[in-house]
Amino acid sequence: MKRSKGTLGVAVNSYFYKSRITPNPSQKSLGGLDYLWYNKVMKHNRVVILISIIGLAALIFMLNNTSPTEIGPFGVLLFFTTLYVVCFGIMTFLLQTFSRIAFSRAATRSKDYLYSAIAAFAPIMLMMACSFGAINLWTVSLIGIFIILAEFLVYKKI
Repeated sequence: MKRSKGTLGVAVNSYFYKSRITPNPSQKSLGGLDYLWYNKVMKHNRVVILISIIGLAALIFMLNNTSPTEIGPFGVLLFFTTLYVVCFGIMTFLLQTFSRIAFSRAATRSKDYLYSAIAAFAPIMLMMACSFGAINLWTVSLIGIFIILAEFLVYKKI
């Protein structure tokens, strides 16, 4: 079997395609995650903070100038997506602050972004439970268990 170099660093096999990302030797490996595009972009917390501030401005605009009936289903989807982006920025800031205080670590690891992305989904699920009128201790505990299990999955697998 002869391997030839394909486009974008993908190795092409003569019998089947087998994708392999060729690492850059000048980069440090963080469990294979640093080769993904979003980790390269989010290495700088300024991007997360900027997107969260823009999302907060869009949320304030939507809450002051529209109603759910006049904005339609796409607008409601945009509202919840923007709310998630703002929650992601807040969770990233809280996790970064906790890491600096508890672990004396100034740099944010790529795993920390995954932890904050999972934790940012909790307010969205709580708002969904509120909209159904099913907010009670049982629902909140199930949401908490789901978040803990997802965080544990990231801790063990990545």
